[in-house]
Amino acid sequence: MAKPATDVGPGAELELSSAEREVLAEEVEAFAQTLKDPDARERYTQLSAAVQQGTVPPHLVGFLETMLELILPTQRVRRQHGPDAEQALLRLFHRTPRGASLAQAAREVNAALEALHGHTLESLTFTPTPRGHSLVIDTQHCSLTLAIDRAGVRFERMETGV
Repeated sequence: MAKPATDVGPGAELELSSAEREVLAEEVEAFAQTLKDPDARERYTQLSAAVQQGTVPPHLVGFLETMLELILPTQRVRRQHGPDAEQALLRLFHRTPRGASLAQAAREVNAALEALHGHTLESLTFTPTPRGHSLVIDTQHCSLTLAIDRAGVRFERMETGV
């Protein structure tokens, strides 16, 4: 069994574990059947063949990301295959460029929040923005702003000495 890479950058192949292949084989086929556009269905047919081979080529990684972003929130994988399969596909998503980017953003937010450890919280303020919302966390020592939108949560800025 091939050991999956930790993550894949743009232009790189994505190796699949046997557990990932097993779940994806069924899910890609089911997803492809829902598509009305023949060109899109063909791309997912190509993805299905790649999954069977155990490696997703660079030109199909984006299609895999899109499918995972659409099916994971529905809980279908959990209902059909169980929580272990769902976690395997979530880990797979985090190895894709978009998933790795989201995971990096979460690490940055967590690091920024860790900087507030021991501070006294003075206020929390949500503000709507054109893209989503911002959350401003004020302490006696600093003000931390997080951006929250469809792309996730991102560290925006920290002002000290406020």
